Amino acid sequence: MRIHIQGIALLGAVFLVLLGIANWAAPVVNEAFSSEGAIQATSSPEPPIGSEAEADDLPLNTEEIAQLQTLLESIDYDMGGVDGIIGPRTREAIDQAKLDLSATPGIRSTSSDRKLLDRLIVLTESG
Repeated sequence: MRIHIQGIALLGAVFLVLLGIANWAAPVVNEAFSSEGAIQATSSPEPPIGSEAEADDLPLNTEEIAQLQTLLESIDYDMGGVDGIIGPRTREAIDQAKLDLSATPGIRSTSSDRKLLDRLIVLTESG
């Protein structure tokens, strides 16, 4: 009988602790699931229509990465093939191309990948 009373007392203590935790966490959980809470999927904001510099900051999509890789390969930069993913070898090729083309108008070693892609398109089209 004594063991049963101790067990019931222990269960009661555990229940009270859990109830205290639930009361402590309730405001956080309510806020997280509210209409303005943290659990909401949102798309990234559209870039503002404005200067060319803002457009240069946009990351390349998979097709553009593949196009950049193809252009880099066509001028003998080795990155292990065209896969549309910027891995370490592609990053090295991009950085080297930026350094090599830094004397070309519009390209600096700090230029965006998009600016490099645009410049390579112009260079390959002009011969």
